[in-house]
Amino acid sequence: MAPVQIGSDGQLVPLGGPVVSGPQPPPPGAPATHGIRLSLLIEFLIQRTYHEITLLAELLPRKTDMERKIEIVQFASRTRQLFVRLLSLVKWASNAGKVEKCAMISSFLDQQTILFVDTADRLASLARDALVHARLPSFAIPFAIDVLTTGSYPRLPTCIRDKIIPPDPITKVEKQTTLNQLNQILRHRLVTTDLPPQLANLTVANGRVKFRVEGEFEATLTVMGDDPDIPWRLLKLEILVEDKETGDGRALVHSLQVNFIHELVQARLCADEKPLQDMYNCLHSFCLSLQLEVLHSQTMMLIRERWGDLVQEERYMPAKYLTLTVWNQQVLGRKTGTASVHKVTIRIDESDGSKPLQISHEPPLPACDPRLMERAMKIDHLSVEKLLIDSVHARSNQKLQELKAILKASNPSDNSFIETALPTLVIPILEPCGRSECLHIFVDLHSGMFQPMLYGLDQSMLDDIEKTINDDMKRILSWLKQLKFWLGEQRCRQSVKHLPTVCTDVLHLSNSASHPVGNLSKHKLFIKLTRLPQYYIVVEMLEVPSSPTALQYKYSFLSVSQLEGEDGPMCAQLLQHFKPNLEHLVQDTSAVKGARPGTKRKTSCDQGDPEPKKPKRSGEMCAFNKELAHLVAMCDTNMPFIGLRTELSNMEIPNQGVQVEGDSSSHAIRLLKIPQCKGVGEETRKALERSLLDCTFRLQGRNNRTWVAELMLAKLSSQQHTQQGASVYTARISDL
Repeated sequence: MAPVQIGSDGQLVPLGGPVVSGPQPPPPGAPATHGIRLSLLIEFLIQRTYHEITLLAELLPRKTDMERKIEIVQFASRTRQLFVRLLSLVKWASNAGKVEKCAMISSFLDQQTILFVDTADRLASLARDALVHARLPSFAIPFAIDVLTTGSYPRLPTCIRDKIIPPDPITKVEKQTTLNQLNQILRHRLVTTDLPPQLANLTVANGRVKFRVEGEFEATLTVMGDDPDIPWRLLKLEILVEDKETGDGRALVHSLQVNFIHELVQARLCADEKPLQDMYNCLHSFCLSLQLEVLHSQTMMLIRERWGDLVQEERYMPAKYLTLTVWNQQVLGRKTGTASVHKVTIRIDESDGSKPLQISHEPPLPACDPRLMERAMKIDHLSVEKLLIDSVHARSNQKLQELKAILKASNPSDNSFIETALPTLVIPILEPCGRSECLHIFVDLHSGMFQPMLYGLDQSMLDDIEKTINDDMKRILSWLKQLKFWLGEQRCRQSVKHLPTVCTDVLHLSNSASHPVGNLSKHKLFIKLTRLPQYYIVVEMLEVPSSPTALQYKYSFLSVSQLEGEDGPMCAQLLQHFKPNLEHLVQDTSAVKGARPGTKRKTSCDQGDPEPKKPKRSGEMCAFNKELAHLVAMCDTNMPFIGLRTELSNMEIPNQGVQVEGDSSSHAIRLLKIPQCKGVGEETRKALERSLLDCTFRLQGRNNRTWVAELMLAKLSSQQHTQQGASVYTARISDL
């Protein structure tokens, strides 16, 4: 359907004007008429009708009945005429396309006619005015002769050749000579120009000078001649600002932006008195703003992905500064009201625009390790996470230094030290102390809280220590005292772990109130001998007043008895303390074991100066209690012999007591006289006494131990042993 338009009188007419008997071409130079779509025209008519109906509904109630009728009739007549015209227009528009095509053809032919007429008029004017005195040139006889005789046209103007055929390229030697001269010109220009110190990193080669500012930009310039007034020409500009964390290796500046900056810098180079200084100021300002924007985007990603509420963006002003907060105790939920907040501000120095991004901390960083201070005050790596870690690293070192000062004030000989790789305070609890036995106090870089760690300690106790020292650092002294006794107890448990024992902290005795066992130290350990369940070794742990990191061990021997069978309560019987110089006994025993039979042991003066021992590495037997292990092994070995000797004494059987044999690792009991046996004659008994040379009781085996009685007889009555002077009979006695 062909488009229509509204005429000047408000009537609907087809596009191009009202239809007449013949097409009327528009006047030359007249603007083309614009039509309107039929659907839009129908929508306008409907809206107009709706608007008039709305007005009638609001105004008619205020008028008289006759006026209302007149208004309604007028509205109906006017609307009917409008829609009748619309209907006729719709019917006509179905065939208006052909009429419009004819009108367009007629208009095009009229325009061509006008052009032909205008051309004829111009040609006539030219012939009458400009060509009245025109004459033909002379015939080109020389050119014709050249063409006819030689077949070429040597008289062709050289300007045509110069316009069409390019000149021959210069040689490599000429090119290199020109570049060398241009290099000399550039060096002279740089020497005579006020060059900013930030552009000292430059390279002159191949007729170009390349300025490189690390982390910001790289600009390549040249000059188009040797005249000092010729301005610099910027050939290439490259922005070196990179976002290695969130940029995915893509360029941060669009090529259109680079082109715009290129044109801006070129304009500054041509118009300014100090072109290089102005170029640096322009590019440096842009790069600093871009770096600040990169750090802001990294902060948003850091909050969204890893740190969460542990870091907050307090304020960001584009091209000015970025303020971040860390270790906000109020956000972490540990404090209410006023809480300490640590801020890191990254800003552009407005007083001196040539400086890089400036870092400031609030409160100021402590005067600790200079390396940590230097790393926390630079952001040339362009990583906000690394900057935050360096900042909290320095503050963590300060907190650990404060904690170490508390330990030093309490113990002047404190051997604790701080590891800077990961902020950690290593505190030896009990000297000598292996690395695994030290209390490690870390500082959480995200929250700034102390986090203790000790191998083997319950997590609940670690949580209590963490809460206590975070509330008051001085309370760590009381915890170290408790951990010292705990570690001493763990060392005792580990020392007898391979021996047949059972360790317990508490032993319920019915007479503990009246027995001396009730007066023992509160820090003690009961070690039960599993092969001899009625015997215990009690280890008391006492403080050493002159050394807060040392313990004094006191050993006692305890025997118990059951009052009412196996399930009844235990009652303490004998409590006997061991001698305090047990370490000499351990050394003497080890020296005797190490000596071979028939060899002469060297005295201390013969051995000479011992070589200095290397310090033990972490985990090398620092916690092994030799005295306790020796006591347990000695009691486990000797107590059966002591019981046997007591029983022999009660039976009035003479014996030599417990004897040490061999390399001091075995024991035996020898009888001096055979006791009288019931049902044996006197003659037989006397013969046995004359033949028996030795009767010895020994204990064999490790786990399943049995008693062995060894009898040595002078002479046997058997025929096969008549040639032997003595015979040995061995009898095994189980469950003795």
